[in-house]
Amino acid sequence: MRTVAMPEIKPSPFGGPGAPPSAASLLKRLRSLGSADQARQVLPLLPRFAKEYAQDHRIQRALSEAALRAGDLQQAVELARTALGLRPDELGHQLHFAICLLAAGEHDEAAIILSDARSHAWGSANQVSLLASLLVRGSRHQQAAECFERAVELEPGNAKHHFSLAATYRFLGRLEDAEKSCDRAIALDPKEYEAYLVRADLRTQTAATNHLDAMESVLAKGADHYMGEVML
Repeated sequence: MRTVAMPEIKPSPFGGPGAPPSAASLLKRLRSLGSADQARQVLPLLPRFAKEYAQDHRIQRALSEAALRAGDLQQAVELARTALGLRPDELGHQLHFAICLLAAGEHDEAAIILSDARSHAWGSANQVSLLASLLVRGSRHQQAAECFERAVELEPGNAKHHFSLAATYRFLGRLEDAEKSCDRAIALDPKEYEAYLVRADLRTQTAATNHLDAMESVLAKGADHYMGEVML
């Protein structure tokens, strides 16, 4: 009688019914969820893992990220709150919690969290820039401007920081400051195409004072992508 080899049965990355996966494998699997559809497929498992890893702040945040990606805002907020409660000084948890709160429309609580995060983000241009972007989403434009100013101070050669500051100044009505920041962004990176568009809209252009030569020069060389050409 011939023996038929059975195919190898690989364990589920989420573990069996009675055996939870290791924290490392669970984190890896949760972080690999690239689409909303994939995240929605694991939504029913999130409460189970939240209970099994109740003291693991990394797992709680990863579960929150999966819930947010799947569109379950209430669960995303509560899991993010748990992660931050376990590690209150973790900047990544603070910013993620604020993202969840903003998505859920809880702008006032998000503003409190972002205010607390400011001191932790102040030494990093990338982190303070992200903080500023979240403040913009929460309609805290003056605070956002202060954070973008800090990003410019930390990385004066980064054109995107200057453009972000210009856009925030524009919202605040600081049009001369906005134009100067656009000028700086373009000087640092002539391919910062949106800065040309914003700069041209800040004031009435005249035959004597305009930016036509600069824009025509960039167009003549060719924009890197069609949206850049559209903006120009």
